[in-house]
Amino acid sequence: MKTITVKVDFPEGGTHSLVLKVYSHADPDISYSHTHHESFEKSFDQLKAGTMYQIDFTGHTSTGFDVKISGQFNDPNPIKETIAEGGLTRSYTIKTGNHEE
Repeated sequence: MKTITVKVDFPEGGTHSLVLKVYSHADPDISYSHTHHESFEKSFDQLKAGTMYQIDFTGHTSTGFDVKISGQFNDPNPIKETIAEGGLTRSYTIKTGNHEE
């Protein structure tokens, strides 16, 4: 099994409603959706090797925030982005490594 970690940091405080969704059509056991209102770190440790996963963010924030996605997936790894305040939709597609470690 493979592991990924999604970390979001709101360095300036503010008001936030950010929905994180993680899923894969090829791995129906992984279906996560949760609304976050502050900085968080969430790990997913039961991902299948060689599988595509979708990581989506939607919502609204009153300040910018930093996203970091890291773990056992193909490059680019880690994925890092600073996202400005306001309404947003961001989507990332990753593919876990092919070999079990």
